[in-house]
Amino acid sequence: MEEQKNGIGALAGTIIVVIILIIGGFYFYGQRIEKQEQNQASVTETSSSDEIDDIEKDINDLNFDNL
Repeated sequence: MEEQKNGIGALAGTIIVVIILIIGGFYFYGQRIEKQEQNQASVTETSSSDEIDDIEKDINDLNFDNL
């Protein structure tokens, strides 16, 4: 009987660890998607003008800290 209980305990522990790893994976995947969306939003904020003053303004407004 004791061998059966040990096997069930180990199986339950393994299942709990796998569930925690899956939840952690979803969390980090969500963080990655959110970061990509923020980067995409900052890229689309630049103007599409060909004027030199607008180009200089766009360059000055860019955030290069995350590169």
